Amino acid sequence: MALKYHVIPVTPFAQNCSVLWCDASRKAAVVDAGGDIERIQAWVDGQGLTVEKLLLTHGHIDHAGGAARLAEKLGVPIEGPQRAESFWLDQLPTQGQMFGFPRSEPLTPQRWLEEGDTVTVGQETLDVIHCPGHTRATWCSIARPPRCWWPATCCSRARSAAPTSPWATTSS
Repeated sequence: MALKYHVIPVTPFAQNCSVLWCDASRKAAVVDAGGDIERIQAWVDGQGLTVEKLLLTHGHIDHAGGAARLAEKLGVPIEGPQRAESFWLDQLPTQGQMFGFPRSEPLTPQRWLEEGDTVTVGQETLDVIHCPGHTRATWCSIARPPRCWWPATCCSRARSAAPTSPWATTSS
């Protein structure tokens, strides 16, 4: 078995939406579906994958703005982010308006994720790790056995690595 991934830049911010899938089962999870849901779905369909859930690492518009529409379209649940991100999820319409994104509705995931939880993608298991920095409640994951570290925004691209909130720190 192997966990595979593909990155699809979405939204005017070119945010990294990722599709994770279990090679054995062809079951997939879409991580941070911020927008451009037709492009995400076209890629998934073209690979013959079956999306079983959406995962949100945090509640910013470029990561969560398209999640409710895509989840409804696919008939799948949303897992994550942490409950502390509910403020951002409630503010999705305002965030979208501020940044010129298509209309987004507030959302409540079917499952909040916290440090120590696990998430499955097909036959693969990911551990949820609290990774504050970009937001207070951002999370990351690591596949079991440790084969693949799946970072959140604060770690995934050089331009996002700088502390962007009062909870971020560059000291140990």
